[in-house]
Amino acid sequence: MSVIGFLLILGGFASAALWLVSMASGNVAVAILCGLLMVAAF
Repeated sequence: MSVIGFLLILGGFASAALWLVSMASGNVAVAILCGLLMVAAF
């Protein structure tokens, strides 16, 4: 169970990084998708 939690936290941080990059580059659809994935993972 702790492995699943670790992978969710790792995926959340990866989604947060993708969210930040896509917001900066102006890709709104990708930013919304990555933001939702980040919230779901955390």
